[in-house]
Amino acid sequence: MLIKFKEPDPRAGTTVRMDSSRGQYFIDTGAADAVSEQPPAELPEPVTEESTVTEAAAEAADAVSEQPAGKKARQGKARA
Repeated sequence: MLIKFKEPDPRAGTTVRMDSSRGQYFIDTGAADAVSEQPPAELPEPVTEESTVTEAAAEAADAVSEQPAGKKARQGKARA
């Protein structure tokens, strides 16, 4: 059993493995909390974007919005 001691115990912050009856004693008296023995699940690293890419995209969007609307080029059907 894994337990982690709490304040005001001098062992506060220490995580220890001990037999279940002794560990349960410390939990029942309030000197410690039970700790999961399962390994923590690994989370994928957060994806970060480059600020220069975001700024370039914002500038391109501004440049497009400043252009006057024009006629769209039509693609006609090919004549045989």
